[in-house]
Parts: sequence; structure tokens; C-alpha cells
Amino acid sequence: MKIQKIMALVLSAVVITAFPAGCAEKREYLPELMAEDVEVRIGESQNIVSQISAYYEIEGDCYTIDDADEKGKEELAAKSKEFQEKGKLSYESEEIQIAAVDETGIVTGNAVGTTTISVTLTIPSEDGEGEIQPVVTTVKITVSPIIPEKVTADKDKIELTEGETADIQAVVVPEYTTDPSVNWMSSDEKIAAVKDGKITAVKAGTATITAASHADDSVKTEITVTVKEKPVQVSSGNAASSGSGSKNSGSGKSSSGEKKATGKKSSQKSSGRNGWKDNGDGSYTFEGEVIDHGFIGGSIGDVWYDSEEEYNAALKEHGLS
Repeated sequence: MKIQKIMALVLSAVVITAFPAGCAEKREYLPELMAEDVEVRIGESQNIVSQISAYYEIEGDCYTIDDADEKGKEELAAKSKEFQEKGKLSYESEEIQIAAVDETGIVTGNAVGTTTISVTLTIPSEDGEGEIQPVVTTVKITVSPIIPEKVTADKDKIELTEGETADIQAVVVPEYTTDPSVNWMSSDEKIAAVKDGKITAVKAGTATITAASHADDSVKTEITVTVKEKPVQVSSGNAASSGSGSKNSGSGKSSSGEKKATGKKSSQKSSGRNGWKDNGDGSYTFEGEVIDHGFIGGSIGDVWYDSEEEYNAALKEHGLS
């Protein structure tokens, strides 16, 4: 087979073949080098696959082992083995920032793009004093991005009280994804808002927080946020209490009609007057749940005061303070 035919077959197979220029008038065995193109992702490595063989020349035509005569087949097989044993390959990247290559032909993708790597085959001459003309071929290197496969979060559901915040950590998989960033979204920012993974509970309800890959928003994970109402706070006072858990009692009105005060301060706290029992004789006994120190309410005669300020004013008015 002539060299023109060889090159046509090589190109159709997307394999690059390099031959020294020109053919001698006598049978001469020369090295042949082929190498395959490489596709690699950023951060990953792959070896350049190359093949060293031989061809020979007769009267200006070049022949490979496929179309050589029987003698030629045997001699080409032996010569190919010799070239493989004696030959030395070296590599050089045209653009290291896209793809680097080491001395063994391992290519590592550094950035998205395409570049070429030169592969050079050097074989010493038979007398050992020089080299057969080096054979050089190039390999096309295509570096592609690492596509995100999924997004994971350290929590899939959380409960918060109005005003509270929580931090969520989201990670794009695989680890070396070209773009590891995520976009955060809330299904209802009036219930739960989110920014850079920090969730703020706004009001009672349920919302869904989504962490989606910036490179592909179909790759995502979701976190369910349940927001509870903030408990009503009751202001505390300087309690003159009988001790936590005790009952307070007193008379709102004596048998003689004299006005008296009861429930001024307590270690108990209840909502309004619900924690007090009317004894039916103008006095009240506290039977509410003990929660904290603070003003509960109090009565003067038949009048009940929920406000500590109004209660203190009424005490002064009746001369009971």
C-alpha cells in the first residue's frame, strides 16, 4: 500500500500517523508512530495511547505490514518490536494552562478548551552513534467541564421560631465540579428568607428552601423550613414573692367592707385572671401554673387590675401602698 493510501485510512480512523519525508530506492525500515486524540475533564488525568510500528520503502513506495510480502511481514514485525524496545517517547503541550502532560504521557486537564500535544519518537541508529530521524505527531486534547451530578445539604428539614436564623451547608457533587457554586431560593420569603445558605424565620408557616447548582439548576436539593410563632413575652417586675411554686391568697374585701389588696406580686404568672380562683368571699387564691417571676395582676376590693402600673396607682389612691 502506498503512503497516500495509508494517510487516507489513518485520517478516516481519526488517528494521526507520522512518516519521515521521502522514500529511498531500496528497502529500508523506518519507524511509524500513531497516537489517539484524548478527551479529559478538568482535574482528571488520562494516558496518551500511542503505537510504534515500522514500514519499509521500495523504489519510492512505502509499505506497511498489512500489504507487505511474506518476507516483509516477518521483517516488519521484528523491526516494530525493535523500535518499541529502543524507542523513546517525549511529550510537549502547546498550552499548559489547558492541559499539561508529564514525561510518561499522562495528560491532566486544567481548563476547559482544546490544545495539542506533540509526541516525538526518538530511536538510536544501528551504530549507536546517532539517531534515526525523529518522528513527530500531534494529539488533539479536548478538556471538558465536570458536570454537577447532585447537590447535598447537611439538613433536609429544620424548625425555627420567628426571628431565629440557621445556616445550611450545601455541596455540589462530584467534589471537583468545575462550578461548585449554588443558588439559594425560598418558596415564600414572607415565611422564611435565605441568603448564601443563611435562613431567617420571618413568620409562622412552612416554606421550602432550594439549593440549586449554578451550572445546572435542575440539579438541586430542598430543605423544608417550619416556622413557629414567637411566644408572648410578659414583662417582669421586682417580685415580692412567697417563693416559686407557692400559692398566694388574700382578701379583696373584708367582712367589715374595708378594701384590701391581694395578688400584688407573685412568683406565679398566668394569662390575665385565669390562674386565680374566686373564693366567693371577696378573696382569691392563685392556682395557675408556675412559670416565672413577674406581675400577674391584683384586686382591690372588687376591682381586678392586669396592669402593674394601674395596680400601683390604685394602691396609692386607696392608701394601701
